[in-house]
Amino acid sequence: MNVYALTFPQLVRQAMEMQLGNDAIARMRVTYDLAEHMADGLYRSQGCPFINHLVRTSSIVLAHGGGLQPSLAAMLHSAYMLDCFHNSRRRAFRPGDRAQLSAAVGIEVEEIVSEYHRLGWGKREIIATHLEQLPSYNPVVKSVLLIRLANELEDYLDLAVQYRPRYSYRNRIDAFGGLCIDLAERLGMPGLGLALREAYDLTLMQRIPAVAVREYINAYELPRWHFNERNMLAFAIIKVRMFLRKLNRSGNRS
Repeated sequence: MNVYALTFPQLVRQAMEMQLGNDAIARMRVTYDLAEHMADGLYRSQGCPFINHLVRTSSIVLAHGGGLQPSLAAMLHSAYMLDCFHNSRRRAFRPGDRAQLSAAVGIEVEEIVSEYHRLGWGKREIIATHLEQLPSYNPVVKSVLLIRLANELEDYLDLAVQYRPRYSYRNRIDAFGGLCIDLAERLGMPGLGLALREAYDLTLMQRIPAVAVREYINAYELPRWHFNERNMLAFAIIKVRMFLRKLNRSGNRS
């Protein structure tokens, strides 16, 4: 099975090995910084920071020949869905968010992210329809399908779906795992199809201990509070002290 990047430095190394060049890596840096802010405080059901999911989905797209723009879109594929997470305090998607995202990463990348938000997925009949209509799809929709398959693979790597209690992953694999493999092959990415098959098979063969599972059935958000976090008064005192030191240094120079 392929080894994919989980962190930004690993993703940069992958890009360097693929000889993508500095301009491409600079765009990856901008996109990652945006994804990092977007995913702040979010975790997957298995306890991994959500940013790792975004990076590895991007890495999968890149590894299987998806190209730069789809891989950037993959790093932001959940941008318009964050309000759906368990305990989420984020507001729902607004049309104006598209302009903000376009300004940050480009119109082409945002178009893929937006289509990802709209395109149907998750049911056998929907994926069967995608297979049937694939020859008529434009490059944007095909990029979205690739990201969907990369996201599907990322869900199963490291037996991740087993950390979601009451999630019927066996039924899901039976229902449309084969269709996902066929779709990857029809997109001209047999390596991705093979990776999906291996991930499905491993998930069906192995089982994580029940004691490792928590109550989160999907991704979740933790509040921005830390055990040793300063309160507002302590933070304000520090800011005042910094200002006074800066003022004092400025006075000494004069």
